[in-house]
Amino acid sequence: MAFTYLNSRGVRALLTRNINAPLPPTFDPADRPQDGDDNIYQYDPSGDFKQNQFIVNGNVRMGSKLSLFGYYTLNYASSNTSGVTSFPSDQYNLALDYGRSAFDVRNRLFLGGSISLPYLFRLSPFLVASSGVPFNVTSGTDSNNDSVFTDRPTYAQFQAALENAEALGTIRSGVSFACRPSDGQAEIPIYCGQSPRRFALNLRLSKTFGFGKKAQSNAAAGGSQVGGTFGRGPGGPGGGRGGDSSGQHYSLTLAVSARNVFNNVNVGTPIGVITSPIFGQSTSQPVGPGSGLYSNRRIELQASFAF
Repeated sequence: MAFTYLNSRGVRALLTRNINAPLPPTFDPADRPQDGDDNIYQYDPSGDFKQNQFIVNGNVRMGSKLSLFGYYTLNYASSNTSGVTSFPSDQYNLALDYGRSAFDVRNRLFLGGSISLPYLFRLSPFLVASSGVPFNVTSGTDSNNDSVFTDRPTYAQFQAALENAEALGTIRSGVSFACRPSDGQAEIPIYCGQSPRRFALNLRLSKTFGFGKKAQSNAAAGGSQVGGTFGRGPGGPGGGRGGDSSGQHYSLTLAVSARNVFNNVNVGTPIGVITSPIFGQSTSQPVGPGSGLYSNRRIELQASFAF
């Protein structure tokens, strides 16, 4: 087993800002820092993030009968940017958006292995599981007139929308919120929503057939052909004793693979706009790196021939 602790610190991370957004505190569309009323979008390296991870890796091997391997990750990440294309909620105050990061998935687990079964069958399990993915909750309005709808609601607005959605039964089971005013701010903190956890068990059952044995030693003077290979008898090429077998040299492997055996429904990021009629619902499957591991059940028949 191996235990790893990682501390990461990121500076000058990119985001996008409207550098000609209306100025606070009135956010009057006519009161802008640049000439004219046009919005000016600019990449800005003012992002910041911190991350702490604890990782456990392990494997167990018992000859060719059993092998198991896997890892677990505990993750905490904070940031004020979600990437180069993300906009802040306030173009002039990035501190308002410093909090839980979009990639702050708390727990991740992966287990795999290979198990030898009777009659030369082999079972290969592959399990993946993770906590829910954070999502941002927004008001659906542009109250500061900066042309982007990244404004977050006040706690009172969020609480009213949540109670209404729960009464209508639109909040998907497993969706959770940690939306509370932070540091005396009126609006809720960033990325306070969390999608349902994800889980999938994948299995592969296979069997390999070997055939086409090479020539065994023989007493024939001229040798004999078995499986396309000639032995060397006393009178054959090279003389001396007969040739020995090197074992099977053709193989056919038949397998059946089942992805997400239990067909557990893993969903994408829920809708976080409180004014949407489907607030709290997921309308897609997971996307991004590794998302294919959580897709719906799929069964494949496989055959491979090696020579």
